[in-house]
Amino acid sequence: MMRILPRMILATAALGCFVLLPEAAMAQQERSYDYWQHQREMIKRGQQAVFMCNGLFTSKRTIEQVYERELAFFPDPIGTPEGGDYHVAWDEQGVEVGAAGQVPTMRSQIPWPDGDLVEDKALPAEIDAAALQRASDWAFDRPTPEQSTISLLVVYRGDIIHERYADGFDMTTRTRTWSTAKSIAATLIGMLVDEGRLELDGPLGFEWLPETSSPETDPRNAITLRHALNMSTGLQSIDNNRMEYATGSGMSYWAGDSSVEDARERGLIREPGTRWDYENYDTLLAVYAMKRALGGEREYAEFPRKALLDKIGMRNTLVSTDRFGDFVLSSQVYTNARD
Repeated sequence: MMRILPRMILATAALGCFVLLPEAAMAQQERSYDYWQHQREMIKRGQQAVFMCNGLFTSKRTIEQVYERELAFFPDPIGTPEGGDYHVAWDEQGVEVGAAGQVPTMRSQIPWPDGDLVEDKALPAEIDAAALQRASDWAFDRPTPEQSTISLLVVYRGDIIHERYADGFDMTTRTRTWSTAKSIAATLIGMLVDEGRLELDGPLGFEWLPETSSPETDPRNAITLRHALNMSTGLQSIDNNRMEYATGSGMSYWAGDSSVEDARERGLIREPGTRWDYENYDTLLAVYAMKRALGGEREYAEFPRKALLDKIGMRNTLVSTDRFGDFVLSSQVYTNARD
């Protein structure tokens, strides 16, 4: 005897299971789960962050006014004027809004070096903990006129195994790199050389100052990018003999002058490549060549971050410019120990 079953409906569950449901039961099924709740929460936090940022830094309102006016229509704004799960970066003019216990900030979820998550691990067996501590104490307990340690990071096989800061400093504190910035400049320029957009042994490719009626005959045209990076341009020395803060790079570092113009306004006193001479402006000549190779102002302004800093996790790093918008990549970069 053959029995005809009610028509069955094949349903696919989220986890890949297949369930047969009687057709009559379909009317009882309701889509009660909000599949977009996480999207809604993310957008809500982003909207509040934008409103707070615009209110504080575009409209120049107080945090109390922002909550009273800009966030008035929010049904349940995060935090209060007194504080909450948000962070206002006053120096960088930005706002980050999270959700306590639910949506931690992205950097705290991503392992170092791309983020700030550092797992609490036991020291590897081959590391002498006592010797490591003695080395750390030596770094911090020997202040001299030449050295005062404010942060120490020890990395072993890709893991941070020791991290220490002086009083008043922490993992978020940015400090000036001074001439370590030159390594960042050389890396960025090397990337353009690798792409064929700059030529290491080719001329720098710009006009020198002061302007002359026949710039094509200027002997400084023989200076190459390699000469500038090696600080062997042969140009007049202006940073040495205690003149850095009188006629040298201090003019653009601290006195508001143009780093690009000052770097190009030096006379040739010896054949390029014959003598090494530590000059901040030689590095800035190479940085100006980088700017010209990049073309537009926007590409130039975004290049350090897009090409290098973001890719290797240096998202706390700020590359300063002179007041004319040119990078002072010979010195004026601010970063923290983890970057």
